Amino acid sequence: MKKLLGLFFGLFLVFFISGAVSATTWTGTYAPEESPLFLSASQQGVDSSHDFSLNITEDGFDPGLFGWGGDTVLTYTVDLYASDDLNFSPGGWHQPWDVDRWGGEGETLTVATNTLLFGPQEPQSYEVDIFNDIGYTSWTGLLQLNVTGHVFLNLEATQGDLYFWGAKITASDSAPVPEAATMLLFGIGLLGLASVTRRKK
Repeated sequence: MKKLLGLFFGLFLVFFISGAVSATTWTGTYAPEESPLFLSASQQGVDSSHDFSLNITEDGFDPGLFGWGGDTVLTYTVDLYASDDLNFSPGGWHQPWDVDRWGGEGETLTVATNTLLFGPQEPQSYEVDIFNDIGYTSWTGLLQLNVTGHVFLNLEATQGDLYFWGAKITASDSAPVPEAATMLLFGIGLLGLASVTRRKK
């Protein structure tokens, strides 16, 4: 029992100290010159895609020499803000014939990491409704951030028409660790198992 208690408190102390060490985070934002940017998969003369990059070097991130000897990003998320062309548009409510309003097929935005050699990689599609905060991440983006401090993205309206308002990146040099409360529950469970085992003996 004493060994089990010692193990629990040792684990608790390790995770408590790990959680107390604050991670370094870097952020960056992007807004299109024409904000919001209208993208259309169906209207002629309107762009269906948009390429842009997010930069965390302006927030103090140092990629070093091609990713060596500088800061390291372990996790990141890009928040993309988009809306249906029917809702929250600059001119207010319009186009009552928009099929999304009547429960038909809505607007779809595809997000991918842009690479110079192979084009957009790891595409992920999202349905765009009234207003969406889309969280996107990819391993190719993680590689780009560590080497250059930038992540290059491609957006494409693959169905319907939509507005793209902007994006924000949040990058961190630490992976998520269990919270102290989680470790406390884990320790209580261990103590319960130990007491049951002792009673059976």
